[in-house]
Amino acid sequence: MEDILKEFVIDAKRSELIAESDARAKKRQKIASIVMNLFRSKAKLNPKISSVVKDLNGRLQKIDNGMHSLGLTNWALKLEDKSHKVAAKRLPESSLLEDMVLGRDSDKQAILQRLLEDGASLEQDFVIPIVGMGGIGKTTLARLIYNDEKLEGKFDLKAWVCVADVFDVPKITRTILEQVTRRKCDLDDFDSLQKELKGKLSGRKFFLILDDVWNKEYGNWDKLKRPFMSGALGSKIIVTTQNKDVGMMIKGDDQVYNLELLQDDACLPLFTQHALGKENFDAHLNLQDVGEKLVERCKRLPLALKHWVASCGESCVVMSGRIY
Repeated sequence: MEDILKEFVIDAKRSELIAESDARAKKRQKIASIVMNLFRSKAKLNPKISSVVKDLNGRLQKIDNGMHSLGLTNWALKLEDKSHKVAAKRLPESSLLEDMVLGRDSDKQAILQRLLEDGASLEQDFVIPIVGMGGIGKTTLARLIYNDEKLEGKFDLKAWVCVADVFDVPKITRTILEQVTRRKCDLDDFDSLQKELKGKLSGRKFFLILDDVWNKEYGNWDKLKRPFMSGALGSKIIVTTQNKDVGMMIKGDDQVYNLELLQDDACLPLFTQHALGKENFDAHLNLQDVGEKLVERCKRLPLALKHWVASCGESCVVMSGRIY
């Protein structure tokens, strides 16, 4: 879409539709206005742009159809009330493990190994970003690690914070402080919050998970991490994010842990367990072919598989011999 906008700018300038302006904001407004007018008026477009727009519309329509077929929600419709959307997006559920998690043993062991290494300095492998697309299982993996028995007694303090869209540094700091002290914090001043947290972490080995981070501003991250630097050697922070740029901002590319899609041999048992309460289709052989097609449609995404089952139950597997 950015490429298309660039093409529009070139065409617009060529047609002298955009007046020269030094104000960058005004320029953007004019470009946006021209683009919208071109779409609304169905004006004759450059054949190259017209072809790209047609192709883009087709791809977006396929995405939209796929979203509805998976029972997913159109998040764009909820952006008007961002605070409510963020509050409802995810709860900080760190303590309870899911009944069945498949295909993540190697990922868990790889990250546990990094957690248990103290390193030569506090900065070495201090933060471990887990990066992967939405629904791939980052939070589930982080929860498995957080509750793993190998970490028992290895850290003086543990805390879990669900960050979501708004990277509110004072709020995150307060939440960490409350989890560390196990009591409500009434401090309002950000400087006081940071000093209090620094004092609680000073000389102690801590383990912190920041779940669902979207912030790409290094300044915000730099402010948040200042109290962490008072912790003891071996302290660790796991950050889960969908955006690789976030991981790169926090840590170099070689330190980002890229979470891949589930393998095929883990997807089908996960689906049958949620849909049928069984590890396989042995008791429902008539559903196996359709079930395998459903798993294929869900593109090896654990969350997509669960959405199907949660919204439709067993009926999502077979409806008159067709997949919906």
